[in-house]
Amino acid sequence: MKKQLIILTLIILSHFANAIGDSCSVAIPMPYSANSNISGNLTFNGQTWFSFVPLTSEVQIKLTNLTPNGGHVHDLILFEGFCNPKNFIVGKDSRNDSVLKIQMHDLVVGLPYYILVMGDRTECIRCTAGGAMFNLNVKSIAPPVQTTTNNVVFLNGQPSHIKNEVIIRISKLYLKMNAINNLSQQDKPITVFVDPAMIQSMANKIYNGDNIGLGKLHFKRVYPTLTANDTISISRQGQQVRIPDFWETFILTIPDTMKMFKTCRILSDINGIRYAEPNCVFVNTSVPNDPFYSAFQPNLHPTSTWPNAHINIEGAWDIETGKSFIKVGVYDTGIDQTHSELNGGKVVSGYNYYANTALSAPYDIDDHGTACAGIIGAFRNNNNNIAGIAGGDASTSNTGCSLVDMKIAKNSSTYSSLSTISNAILSGATSSPNGQGLHIMNHSWGSQQNSVSLRQSIQNATQNGVIIVVAKGNFPDTSPIDNLIFPACLQDEMVICVGASGTNGEWKTVGNGNISDADDNNFQSMIKNGVDLIAPGTNTLVRTTKATTNGFMTFHGTSAAAPHVSGVAALMLSHVNQPFPTLSNFAIEDVENILQLSATDKAVSPQTVGYDDYSGFGLLNAGATMNNIKSPEYKVQHFGVNQNASTSKVQTKVATHIQIVLTEPFQGLPAGTYYGDKYEETFTLNYTLSSPNDVIITAWPRFSSTLGWFPSGPQTSNNFCQLVSYTNNQAILKTWSYNILYDQLGHILADPWYPSQNNQKVAFSLYTYNQTLVGLHEKNKDGSSILNVYPNPATNNVTVNLNLLKSQSISVDLYDIQGKLIKSVTKGKISEGSHAFNVPLIDVAEGVYIFKVVSEDASFEKKLVVIK
Repeated sequence: MKKQLIILTLIILSHFANAIGDSCSVAIPMPYSANSNISGNLTFNGQTWFSFVPLTSEVQIKLTNLTPNGGHVHDLILFEGFCNPKNFIVGKDSRNDSVLKIQMHDLVVGLPYYILVMGDRTECIRCTAGGAMFNLNVKSIAPPVQTTTNNVVFLNGQPSHIKNEVIIRISKLYLKMNAINNLSQQDKPITVFVDPAMIQSMANKIYNGDNIGLGKLHFKRVYPTLTANDTISISRQGQQVRIPDFWETFILTIPDTMKMFKTCRILSDINGIRYAEPNCVFVNTSVPNDPFYSAFQPNLHPTSTWPNAHINIEGAWDIETGKSFIKVGVYDTGIDQTHSELNGGKVVSGYNYYANTALSAPYDIDDHGTACAGIIGAFRNNNNNIAGIAGGDASTSNTGCSLVDMKIAKNSSTYSSLSTISNAILSGATSSPNGQGLHIMNHSWGSQQNSVSLRQSIQNATQNGVIIVVAKGNFPDTSPIDNLIFPACLQDEMVICVGASGTNGEWKTVGNGNISDADDNNFQSMIKNGVDLIAPGTNTLVRTTKATTNGFMTFHGTSAAAPHVSGVAALMLSHVNQPFPTLSNFAIEDVENILQLSATDKAVSPQTVGYDDYSGFGLLNAGATMNNIKSPEYKVQHFGVNQNASTSKVQTKVATHIQIVLTEPFQGLPAGTYYGDKYEETFTLNYTLSSPNDVIITAWPRFSSTLGWFPSGPQTSNNFCQLVSYTNNQAILKTWSYNILYDQLGHILADPWYPSQNNQKVAFSLYTYNQTLVGLHEKNKDGSSILNVYPNPATNNVTVNLNLLKSQSISVDLYDIQGKLIKSVTKGKISEGSHAFNVPLIDVAEGVYIFKVVSEDASFEKKLVVIK
């Protein structure tokens, strides 16, 4: 599980009159040098202040944790200029990692800066409650070498942002609503959209007071189809979701003479501007009876050469092959919908967000998007090369899940801008007239640049019930190996973060790739910062669709790993969801928890038993996943406020006179320092399980259906709740709200309750099985198939593998499609364990056959295709 960047920090002070300046007054001064070192110590939930004065405009702040197995430093915040509460730079939750590091551009030489180091938080899932000792180093460094290619700015060779483009969001109080609601006004001078008072404020800060000159600069909408009238979307669970006022967001083009990072910080400091940030860029995370299935897709099923590298797909296909009402959005270079494995209506809709035009041929000139689409949903069982994970079954005219082409890049040599991606995510998430209403989003791209716009658009998508699958990133394409990559490193409840596995089914590192391809063999899947699980990511294993040629290609990197998870998620939703919005449909928390519970744990060093920073919860196991949600035995039951439960709430004031620091705007409240009281909201939910025979396996909170804040420390979203306890008929959950009374200047707030006074919501899921329905079937308890047949299709020989959890009498026979017995493989008492039987096919004609297994308790079948 992972936490993310700080939005709001709560600091409980000894008396109400204290201000943030008082906290800074106790800061420990660091030596005035270009390379300052100091040691510190934190108690649990503690904080320590430091101050320094930079000698150059570029500074690297590095914190080394000296007690990684005890307590740890949770967050690091940089305050600019006498603790100015509106200019913050935020470090990450170090998650017991040894080093936490941020690099700053365009600092003001000679101006004081303050560092706040914060300790463990009570709601951090894997934090250890204890002290933390650390070393803090602040070092002046040389400014990055800045180059520009095709309008993209590179810093020290790494792509950073679009030249001269600032993403800026301005409060609606300072916008001209007639222009906002007129969609013919897209790219116009600032004066068209912004009122004169705000223009003057901006000019005073960044344009030498020249409001006329500033007014000639252009504003371009980030969300070109959104107006103030677009307010409500219906989530995949049938709940009304408010569409945030994203129409307040624009691209501001600044002159070459203005420094990007400094300009963004100055603009963010203006009252009425919610935030300003570079229009950063994102790159793809790859290092670039189906005849190919048997020989060329060991990523899906075991082969004699790579027996442990697969995701156990055949066990999943016994339960579900995909349904067309499940829509998977591929956010990439496009999907070649003329390809024989992806044509005929497989791609049901989409848009070219990169060019802001309708889709048109050639749909993908690069392969990357088409490759991802093939893994997810290429037609299956159609006697045509590869099989997609959720590709249906052509023998029954089932085309599998539907694909939606969310084209955000021209090709892998171009970059996807923040503005393009944010618009595409909003469009994909919403069910409004301009929305796609996606169920799943596949994001095989990333950036080292974090962004308010990206975080807010993805949070809105999860609240709409969308499953967000993201690639972890590759080393050495991104360095160091544990660097933050976004959106992979957003908070855990927002995304499913996927790393890559190698030919041995372990974490992808140097040596377990394609030994004939140095790029493939030597890359490593990035680690730490919340990886959830791994999936095949070497070109030895992965073969998929290629654009423009109707051909096929190998594929690797975490770009290849992520669509494996998207494909299995599509199978999950196909099996559980209804073809319309309803509360029983899976939420992202349901999918993520089941995938994690079902993954095959990896413990080969440096991995460890249980969760680790390399493979997360383990290797994706499609068969176990589907077995663990097989209907009607297994269910995920949803309960919450106004969700299948009666509710009572008790509100308790738990802290008074606390100082509240917003590091960025939140729910219309500007960034700044505030004062108020904290309330604990305790909910008791009473409910009835769907059957008296249901037995609870486990439970988890559903943040995507929650409205509430964290109890302490950094606020990362407005949808946190804590599941305190649960039984067969009652659960207790908590969340927190704040009565913010006034700001640092003493101004009283008109609407002081955040996130809400009386409208807090909590929700959770109960994972159950019906003990009267669970019996022996074609899978073991771990989801592995009792019967595996490979290669399939086969020619001269086939291997039949039996996996038994107990000794029993078994018969295995091969029949033709008319039911005639062709061969008897084995009959009699077989011991517990794995047993392989070689079956010659020299005398078996080409066609479709059935292996039938009869045990003491059940019988089941597996299809075999013989090709001569």
